[in-house]
Amino acid sequence: MDYKNATLEEQLLAAVYNKSSLKLEMDNDKIITIFPKSAYDLDKEIVEIHGSAEINYLKGVKKRSMEKIWVKNTTIWVTKNFEIIARGTSERIEEKIRINESPSLISKDDLETPPFYKDKHTL
Repeated sequence: MDYKNATLEEQLLAAVYNKSSLKLEMDNDKIITIFPKSAYDLDKEIVEIHGSAEINYLKGVKKRSMEKIWVKNTTIWVTKNFEIIARGTSERIEEKIRINESPSLISKDDLETPPFYKDKHTL
């Protein structure tokens, strides 16, 4: 893959699949190396990326010194032009899909028996 001409979507998919990183710049003084675990809204203008990141803060006179911080769970929002709009961190990244863990209100008698079960067993 030609990474210089690849779109954000192509680079994200390659990074997730190969478990590699993606480097982005933020506010002209931070370089974020993200190891994406998941990405959402790939077809939209702003993409949401979840993963771990190493953040390099460039500081000092003429940006000569650097400070590195490792962030285990982070979320960044990036435009299709590779510009970071926002970054957030949390102890646990919230999943996009919520699982309903409450018991079903449908009675056992009202549930449909799967066809493969009907053929082998009689009720």
